[in-house]
Amino acid sequence: MTEKNTDIGNRHLGLKVGAFALAVAVLVAVAFIVGRNVQSPTQAAATAKAPPESVITAKVTERVLAQTTVFRGDVSSTAALAVTSPQLPSGSNPVVTSTEAHQGDSVGEGAVLASIAGRPIIVLQGVVPAFRTMKYGDSGIDVTQLQQALLRLGYGIGGDTSGVFGAGTSRSVRWLYNKFGYQPIPGPDLPPPPAPPGGTPSAASPSWSVNLGEVVFVAQLPVVVASDSLAVGQTVTSPSAAPAGGAASSPTATSSPTVLTLGTGGVSVTGQIAQADAAALRPGMPAQLDDAITGGSWKGTVAKVVAAGAAPEASGGVPQATITITPDASPPVPQSEIGQNIRVTVTSARTSGKVLVVPISAVFSRPDGRSYVRVVTGSADREVPVSVGLDSSGNIEVTPLPGAKLSAGDSVVIGAGTRANG
Repeated sequence: MTEKNTDIGNRHLGLKVGAFALAVAVLVAVAFIVGRNVQSPTQAAATAKAPPESVITAKVTERVLAQTTVFRGDVSSTAALAVTSPQLPSGSNPVVTSTEAHQGDSVGEGAVLASIAGRPIIVLQGVVPAFRTMKYGDSGIDVTQLQQALLRLGYGIGGDTSGVFGAGTSRSVRWLYNKFGYQPIPGPDLPPPPAPPGGTPSAASPSWSVNLGEVVFVAQLPVVVASDSLAVGQTVTSPSAAPAGGAASSPTATSSPTVLTLGTGGVSVTGQIAQADAAALRPGMPAQLDDAITGGSWKGTVAKVVAAGAAPEASGGVPQATITITPDASPPVPQSEIGQNIRVTVTSARTSGKVLVVPISAVFSRPDGRSYVRVVTGSADREVPVSVGLDSSGNIEVTPLPGAKLSAGDSVVIGAGTRANG
C-alpha cells in the first residue's frame, strides 16, 4: 500500500468517527431537552398553580319590587238559578232529547236550553220564577211577564188585557214554540166566536198553554250557563206528570233535581294553594286576574283565606288553603268567564316606589353585623354597606348606608368561578 492510499484511509476513518461523535451529541441533547419537559403525575400536581379567580356579576336595577303569590283559580257565579226538568205528560219517560246550551255559553231571551222527552226549556226575562202551568183564563204576575217577553220577541198578544192569558197570548205561545220546532200543550177550549145571524155556530178551538218548567224566568239577560250535566239519552227525574188537559200537580223538592244552573249573580274566583304559602295572604290584598285564552285582564281583592282542613290526596298530602277573590266592579269580569280556569296573582307586599334591587345572592354579612354588596369596576372592587328591605322571587331591596355609594347599573358580585391561565 502506498503512502497516498494510507492518507486517504485515515481521512475516511476520521470522518466516520466525527460523524458518530456528532450523532451521539445530538441524541444526548434531545434526551436532555425531552427529560426536562416530561413530568410524572406527582410532579405535575406539585407544580400546578390554581387558575386566577373570576367573578360572576349582575347589574343593580331600580324598580318597584312586589312580593306576589301566583296560583290558578276557577271562575264561578256568586248566585245561581237551578233549572229542573219540565213536568211531562203522563206516560212520558224523562229522557234528555237535546242539549242546546252548555257550560260557559251565554244565552239570551227566547233561547232553548235543552229538551226533556221532547219538551223544551225556554229562557225568558222575568223577576218572579214560574210557579204554575200558565193557561187560558189565568191572570197574575207570571202571565204579565210572559206577555212582556212575547212582545219583546216580536209576538203580539192581540186584544188581551195585560196580566190576563187570553186568546192573543195563546196564539203567540204557539208561535214561540213552533219557531223552535215544538208544540205547546193544549189548554182549555177557546170560546167560539158568535155565529152570524142564521149561520152555523163555529166549533170551539183549543188554546195553548205553557207547561210548568218549560219556561225559566231570569231577572237579567243574557245569562251564562254556570254548569250542566246533561247528555242526550240520559234519564233525569221529572216532576209529577201532567194529566190530559194540561192540569198539573206541583213538584216536590226531591222530585226535581237540577239539570243545569244559570249564573245569575256576579262572579268570584276560587283557588287552592299550600297553607304555608297562604300564610302571607290577608283579605283586602290586591289581586290581578288574567285569562291567557281570551286575553282578558281584571283586578280584584282577596275576600277570604280559609284553611281547607285535611290535606287532599291530589296535593301530595300538603295542607291546602282556599283563596277567594272578589273581582272589581269596573271593569267587570264578564259572565262568559264562568267555568274558566285563570291565573291569579296576589300582591302581599310592594315598595312605595322605585328602589335599588339586587339578587339576594349579592348580599353578604360581616362580623360587624352589617350587610354588604361587592361592587366591581374594571379590575377593582369595593364593598358597599347596605340596609336590606323587601325580598321577592330571588331579589331584594337594598339601600346604601350614609356615605356609601351604590347606583343602578353598577355590577355586583353574585358568585365566584375560575378562568383558565393565559
